Amino acid sequence: MVRIKKLDKRGGLRVKTKKPTAQFLLLEAIWNLVGGPSAVAEAIGEIVQAPANWRLRGRVPLEKVMKVANALGISPWGLNYDGYSAVVHPYPTWEEVVNSYGLPAKTVKAILKARSK
Repeated sequence: MVRIKKLDKRGGLRVKTKKPTAQFLLLEAIWNLVGGPSAVAEAIGEIVQAPANWRLRGRVPLEKVMKVANALGISPWGLNYDGYSAVVHPYPTWEEVVNSYGLPAKTVKAILKARSK
């Protein structure tokens, strides 16, 4: 569960929990592999806030997918699978994309389980 802390209109603290999506979990794992949002920002020449926001959103914007993938030397499919598969045909299955990053088996299992729900 991801906990989001916000202030409501009355000024009080409100804590909201949401289930992480499979895309969020995969992007989180990719960011951890490459060294976090700061390493991604340094590689693509952006400020750190942009990759950190992409990580929280769970996907990289379509116009930045290829730039990020080329800078990090990874496949673009895991950065925004739903959006990228709508533009590029033919596309691999979600399982092929998740397995292509060489993540630990436990992480892959959690990502695939989140996608099936």
